[in-house]
Amino acid sequence: MLTLPFKFHVGGYIGSGRQWFPWIHIDDLTALILFLLHQESMSGPVNAVAPESVTMAGFSATLGSVLGRRLWFPVPAFPVRILVGEMADVLLGGAKVVPLKVRQAGF
Repeated sequence: MLTLPFKFHVGGYIGSGRQWFPWIHIDDLTALILFLLHQESMSGPVNAVAPESVTMAGFSATLGSVLGRRLWFPVPAFPVRILVGEMADVLLGGAKVVPLKVRQAGF
């Protein structure tokens, strides 16, 4: 969903850009799932996020670079709320999530 504006050359970070943005690459998520399948002693939820936290601005800059697109301008909160509804709270509020449980298990 976040790549679409970049593909049309209008990508930018959402809101202030200072909010924490937890993310994980699909290959890392797959590796984590396979790891967890072999951890009989683990139970309950785990945080499936990258080990290093990034801000929305940092994530957007990296995404733009990977896609070969530059950042144009920040997307204000108002249109984000109209386009994605309640999901805007997650994007605009951010969360600094740490994968502590899986790190301690050796992943």
